[in-house]
Amino acid sequence: MDQVARAGRNREFREFAVICDGKDTIWNAAAAHPEFQDAVWILDFYHAAENLMKAAKAIFGDDEVGAARWHKKIRGRLLREPNGADSAIRSMRRYRKSLRKGSKACKVVHNAIKYFCYHRDRMCYFDFVSMGLPIGSGPVESAAKNIVQARLKRSGMRWSRSGGQHVLNLRTYLKSNRWDVMWSTITKAA
Repeated sequence: MDQVARAGRNREFREFAVICDGKDTIWNAAAAHPEFQDAVWILDFYHAAENLMKAAKAIFGDDEVGAARWHKKIRGRLLREPNGADSAIRSMRRYRKSLRKGSKACKVVHNAIKYFCYHRDRMCYFDFVSMGLPIGSGPVESAAKNIVQARLKRSGMRWSRSGGQHVLNLRTYLKSNRWDVMWSTITKAA
């Protein structure tokens, strides 16, 4: 959090994004940090597409080709249309009317609609891409594996929370090509 706050104070970035999956606990944890107040909040596109596929399978049942075709079309709208989430919601609502009330398929589509409505403001993928922001958490998850786990979870290693955080702070400077900037700041302060 200190690096996010420092980057914000120094205006190192025009904008920054918080990208999470659909779990409320994750969004609530992020919202608890004032450093993220001005962030652009983005629902990971993979999770949106995954929930859309659940709806597609429920709507089309055994028609895998129809489900794949609809999913591809609506997924494309999510990416390429300014109001792609609204388009997806309208389409799911239209198809839900044809499903038997109370059926498992109807409940799955209902839950997907609820998910899309709840996260609608975090699903403006057309706008996010236009702003040059990432729409997926894959790079962050990869960084967690390559930055954190590769360094802290080696055989026989044990870290205190504080000691591990110090190592990770240095490692993030190194891996993000900011080592020289960090080092010159330290030497100037000394």
